[in-house]
Amino acid sequence: MAAQRDLLMTHALKDELSIWCLLDGKAGHQNQVLGLAEAVGRRKPVRIHRIELQGWHRGLRSIFSRAPLDLPAASPNFIIGAGHATHVPLCVYRRKFGGRSVVLMKPTLPLRCFDICLVPDVHRLWRVPSSVILTKGVLNRVLPGSEKDREQGLFLVGGPSTHYRWSEENIFRQISEVVASNENIQWTVVTSRRTPDAFCRLLTSSESVAKLIQPDDVGADWLPGKIASAGTVWVSEDSVSMTYEALTSGSQVGVLELQRFQSNRVTDCIDTLVDAGYVTRWSHWQQTGQLIQPSERFCEAERCADELLHRTCSGFFENTGQRAA
Repeated sequence: MAAQRDLLMTHALKDELSIWCLLDGKAGHQNQVLGLAEAVGRRKPVRIHRIELQGWHRGLRSIFSRAPLDLPAASPNFIIGAGHATHVPLCVYRRKFGGRSVVLMKPTLPLRCFDICLVPDVHRLWRVPSSVILTKGVLNRVLPGSEKDREQGLFLVGGPSTHYRWSEENIFRQISEVVASNENIQWTVVTSRRTPDAFCRLLTSSESVAKLIQPDDVGADWLPGKIASAGTVWVSEDSVSMTYEALTSGSQVGVLELQRFQSNRVTDCIDTLVDAGYVTRWSHWQQTGQLIQPSERFCEAERCADELLHRTCSGFFENTGQRAA
């Protein structure tokens, strides 16, 4: 059986795949979609097409849109989307152009509307259909770093959110204690567009705690490369997606703590990572002075890409009645 599967895989990998990436304009969703597409591309030849959904091409309006959209000439093998605005276009394009639809979240439409749903396990589905692949958090474009510089450390700082009570004084205090306890490490604080100016002023007015990098200071490819090389990464608790990116890089990851408004699926993501031994809370580090080093590799985009190609080769879509590419 294994030999037969390998033969199928070899045959399926001969031709170039066409992947349509539906992008809704949100950076977090784009990272997830391109993260999966690029992971497939590391396994076989692919042509990745970025399709920007704007105006009448977003959401339910896409059913009625007659406005022209610059679509690839090659029919898709996979159409990938994340974000509610991509759900209806995913279904429309799949029906019109073929291929297999892949949604990267628990969709608002019924699961059966899509060929594959990559759903974070914090949703705790009461039933997991064969079309669902449960993921540990959200996918991203970060690659595991092969060479870690233990003398380089990062703080990734978010800002006010609907899930956490923001406090620049609290985050600054935690950063200061970490820096004071690790004077052999060169620290960089990277803020986001959500980070209040008050935090940046607090950091820059203090005595050289760490170098400050703001979003407009660097290009789009700077941070992924920096995360890949840093030996230690601390992430403020509100920045869940950045926590998963740091984990994927293979760094030791700490969590800067914030007060929660209430427990929900977002806060459950952090709790799940802590309980599984992937990340260390600041309060626990304060007691032990140590960050956990995960014992297993963490790269969900790679795992999900393998699963997609395996299902393609094994006849999963044909056996379940899904339309073949």
